[in-house]
Parts: sequence; C-alpha cells; structure tokens
Amino acid sequence: MNMPTFAPDVFYVYVKKGEYLWYNFQGRQPSYVLDGDGNAVNMTTWMGGMASPYAPRDGVYQIGYDPYIDHDNRYASNDQFAWNVQAVDSSNHTILGRVWADKVFIGQRLSFDWDNPATPKPDSVGEVNLVAVSPTGYRYQVNAKEYGGIQSVIAATSSGINKVVTKDGQDYCEPSYQSYDDWAIRDGSGYDAYAPNGIETDTWVKHYRTNYKCGERYKLFFSTPAADIPESILPTPQALGTPTVELKDLGNHKAQAVITGLDKFAAYTFNAAGKETTVQGKTSVTINIDADQAVNWSLKAASSNELHLMMSDVEMLGGLTIKALNGPTAGDATVYWDDTSLTSGRYVENTTVPTSALTGVNSDTATGVHGWNSNNVNPILHREYAVAEKATYGDGRIIDTWARSGEAREWSGSFIPETPSISLVKTVTEKTYGDTDTQLHWTYTATNTGNVPLTNVHIIDDTYDGGYTGTDPDTVNAITKTCDTVQPGDTCTWENIVSPLVDADFPDAGKTVTNTAKTTGVSPAGITVTSDPSSDSSTYVPAKPAISIEKTVDKPEFHSGDKLAWTFTVTNTGDISLHDVAVVEDSYNGNTPLSDVFCPDTTLAVGASMTCTATSDTDDTDIRRGDVTNTAHATGISDGRNRNVESDQSTAKSIGKVTPVTVIPQLPMTGGTGIVVIAGIAIIATLSVAGMTIAYKRRSTENDEN
Repeated sequence: MNMPTFAPDVFYVYVKKGEYLWYNFQGRQPSYVLDGDGNAVNMTTWMGGMASPYAPRDGVYQIGYDPYIDHDNRYASNDQFAWNVQAVDSSNHTILGRVWADKVFIGQRLSFDWDNPATPKPDSVGEVNLVAVSPTGYRYQVNAKEYGGIQSVIAATSSGINKVVTKDGQDYCEPSYQSYDDWAIRDGSGYDAYAPNGIETDTWVKHYRTNYKCGERYKLFFSTPAADIPESILPTPQALGTPTVELKDLGNHKAQAVITGLDKFAAYTFNAAGKETTVQGKTSVTINIDADQAVNWSLKAASSNELHLMMSDVEMLGGLTIKALNGPTAGDATVYWDDTSLTSGRYVENTTVPTSALTGVNSDTATGVHGWNSNNVNPILHREYAVAEKATYGDGRIIDTWARSGEAREWSGSFIPETPSISLVKTVTEKTYGDTDTQLHWTYTATNTGNVPLTNVHIIDDTYDGGYTGTDPDTVNAITKTCDTVQPGDTCTWENIVSPLVDADFPDAGKTVTNTAKTTGVSPAGITVTSDPSSDSSTYVPAKPAISIEKTVDKPEFHSGDKLAWTFTVTNTGDISLHDVAVVEDSYNGNTPLSDVFCPDTTLAVGASMTCTATSDTDDTDIRRGDVTNTAHATGISDGRNRNVESDQSTAKSIGKVTPVTVIPQLPMTGGTGIVVIAGIAIIATLSVAGMTIAYKRRSTENDEN
C-alpha cells in the first residue's frame, strides 16, 4: 500500500483456512502478529516479505506496529515507510478486500521547492481511497483527493466529536457536529474524539486519546471488501429497530423515561415536558423529566449509521467524496460539515470552501468538496506552532465531514403521570348497641381512587376509644387480610369484630364508641399512599328493664273454712328480657300459712307475662278479723348487663263472712212430739263459728200448766 505510516497502527486481516498472511514493512518488524485465536504467529521470510503458516481455520489476524519516534528524527526515512499487508491463497495470489484498520496513520514526506517553499511538488501528495464499514454493515466509499498529511490520522466513527455531559447522574454523549482545534478537545476538555492528538511537546513519543467512549468505530478497508468475508465481520444492514419508551412515575411530580432498544449507531433526540435530550452511542438510557400533568413525548432518529470522517492534522486536502454504498440512501453522496468552531489567529483562512454546509452538498464531483490548500504556508517549517508563523487550515485540527445513511424515524406517545390515591370508608353495623350486645362489627372499604394499581393494601387501625386495653392491635382489629393488588376503581373490604365488649364499652347513656382507621397501598413506582382517616361510631343505648305484678284472689269473700287461691300476674314491661324472675311476698295476714308461690318459668321476654299461684286456708280467726290480705312484688334480672329490677307492690284481699241461720215457725201438734213454738216466747239466736245456739225463755201465761 502506498500509504506510509508513522505511528501505532493495528492491521486486521481476514485469512481463511489454507491461506496465509503476508506483509512487508520495508524491513521493519511489527510489534506482534496474532492469529484468529489470539496466539502469536511465527513469521518466516517469503517473497520479499514475511509470511505466516497456512491458516488451520478461518479467522482474523492482527498485525500491531508500534514504532519508536523521537522528536529529532520523526521525519527520518526510517520513521516513515510504506507498508503492504495481504491475505494470500495457496497459489500465492493476493486476495483483495481482506485488510482493514479502525484508524489510519499516514506519514507523508512532502518535498518542496525551496525557491518556492509554499508549493509542494506534485509527487508528494496522493489520493487516499477507503471503504468505511459500520458495525451494522453500512458502507461508504471515501475518496480523499490530493491528500497531504505529514503526520496525519484518518478515523471514522458513528458520532464524530462529542461533548460528554452528565445529566441525572448519567453520562451522555452529545454529538457536536463540528470540527475543532486539536488542543481544544484533548483529554480533560470534556470532549470525546477517536483520533490521536498528532502534536505534542518535544518529549512526545506517542499520544493518542484513550477516553473514547462515544459512538462506534468504523472499519476502514483499504479496498472494496471481499465478498467472502463472513456476516460476523460484515453484517447485512438492518433497518432501524423500534425502541421501547416506558415512563415511570417517581412521585412528587417527577417521572423517569426508560428507553430501551436503541440503535447505538443512530442519533436520537428525546423530547418530553419541555426537556430535550440527545442520545447516541447507547442501546438504553434513563431520562428524568417533570410530570405535573399529562406529558406528550417524542423520540426522533434523524438518521442511523452516520459516518463521521475525522481528519486529524492534515495539512492539505484537495477535496472529499463520500458516497453511501448500501442501505436506504445507497448512491447518495451528500456530505455536511461545520468548521465555525475553529479559531483564527495563526491559521490561514480556507478560501476554497464555505465555513459550513449544514444543509448538505453533493460530494460526487471531480474535485470533491471540503478541501483546503496550503495558502503559501510551508507545513515543514511550521513544526512546533511558532507563533510568528502561520499554519495551514488543517494543521493541528480535527476536521469532521459527515454523511448520512440509514433512515429517519419518529415515535411519539403520551404519558399520564401516576396519581396513586386511596380512600377508606369505615362503618359499624350496630349504630347503637345495648346491654345484650357482645360484638360490634366494623366494616372497612378501601377504594383505589388513583389511576394505577396498588399493592399491599392493608388497614392501619390504631384508634379505638372503647374499653379494649390490650397491647396487640391485631387482638382488637382481628385484621389479617391484605389485598395484594387493587386496580383503579376497585375496592377491598374487611370486617373487624371487637369482641367481647367489656365494662368500659358501656358508658353513660348516649355516649359513643368510635373507631378510626386509615388504609395504605403501594404504587408501581414504589410510592406509598395513605388515605384520610375514616371513622364511625356506635352509640350506647342502655336497656330499660321493668317488671310489673298484679295480684288477685279467687274469692272476694270467704267463710270460715274456705280455701283461697291467690294469682300473681307478672309482666315484663321493659325493653330487655329478664331472667331469674320471681314473686316476693311482702305481707300476708291469714291465720293459716300461705303455700309457696309457684311460677311456671323464671324468664320473661319483652312484653311477656306469666301467672304465678299460691293458696291459703281460712278459719274462724280470719272471720273474726274480717279479711285475709296478701301483698307481693315481682323481681328479675335483665339480660346482658344483669341489672336488678323489681315491680311495685300489688295487694289482694278477701272479706270474711258469717254464715246466717234461718228459723221457720210451726203450729203446735197434738198428741205428738216436736218443737212447740209458743206465742210470745222470745228467741235469741247467736251465730258462732261452731254453730248456732238458740236460747229461749218461756213466758208465764194463764194457760201454761206444764
């Protein structure tokens, strides 16, 4: 190859099984030679150069040359030399299109007419032809006409010179789409360019950038790539894939766009919520954005597989032609440049081309475009940037000329920020409770009122002003259920039973027991939301136990020896059932004992009655007293709270009566016996309990002879 090198180069050669590698570096030996497996290769002299053994298998060989260059001898003949690298078949035929590099160092020895030193001799410049191939298989034909570079470098990447910026804790490569003075973008400047500096101090041996991390390097073939190079080296161009844009809500009006499936050979611009971010050289990226409300976003790929041809320290260039060889823009030779960032001062102006061509110009012309001449400046004399001397337009600069292939595409969508929220309605079934209640049933209904699902939805129930005095909330709450996922608009319901009620739960009438709770859930973004408190109360309405008794006797009047039947009608006149119902005798004045009171039951439902009975006998004493009186009251105990209750007294009375004796008068009977009623005899009858005694006194008459 008539392309002298001067600095570290690595040549790659595809060698198939049965072929061999051959090179000639004008008697100089490379630093290393590796076969397709990465093993060192023993080279032997062959046909004016060095040859490898026949390759045992297909693979990519590497030849690394790292010459020593000192300042005083950097232009000496032993530092700049032609080279030739080939893949050769078993018939010793050279196979073209098998050799490439990812950067090309060119060291030309320009000769000058010292009577007119600004004009180099025609045979000191040449034409450089390369085929640049992207890692995805897009190809560009590069033709640099009248190329003159004493110590120059050609490199091709997908993004050119980048400004490395940090946003949201991530480094982004922002393609500058500009040319720069070499000194302005060296290590530490914040710029990133894959090209050696090419110029340094007197102690310079070799200096090239090691921090290149933006974009991808292109393969630079020295002739049209051979057709038998495998897909793994020269892939078939692929259409631009469809990326995935997922926006996640971070809460507090912040969102995060996670973009995956990017083509690192495409330049993207992401716009959302007024924020624009340029992304290139990455397959995925995360971008923080503001998301106060619905956000419309767009992702644009202006093109894919751009070629940025960067020429470093090229003193003269007649012109460039760059033409796409495949892909959607095959045959297109439009190129672009922007040299407006180059400084003036010691540099001569480029009077042959415009400063920029951002709208693109056709480079497929006889002379090419974006070239520059020496403008009567001798680059040999300007070796160390002497201030008093002028420099050629391309001297000590990295000039970027780019072309576009691939396709322009755009994707868009909208994002509604997560607005997670949750509400709770807590109710108690028993709005009031009384003495017999032993449980209060609390119902919790949590509703997802946001626009995203909520997980781990559960209850926080820590405010209960009833009588429970335990320390374990679960004992009160009895809530073990957690809803794993509640969709927007859906609900989750729990029931909590406080049981048993204790004394403190039965305050004064009209007082309430209140239970307050909250509910929480977690959004997909990990945001925990909590509802407003919800409460409900149950009012204590104490029971009003009451009992009545009505006492009666079956005989309002009695005669000595009669039996009296006493009846007690006991009624539950309250609003709660009673137990242990009984009749209590308060007083009884009969002469004979009263029997025990018999009641058919000891319980009374609300409004129910029962009849209890007792009996007593009567005698003459009761007759002489005049009556038999009985007074009693009823007692009971209310259910639930066991409140004692008793009735008013009730009295029944039976009046004693003397049994009358009737005397029937009769006429005297002659000649017989019997009672003789004599006129004029006074009869006195006295009633007694035992019987009736008749006392009489005969009156003397004239006719009374017996």
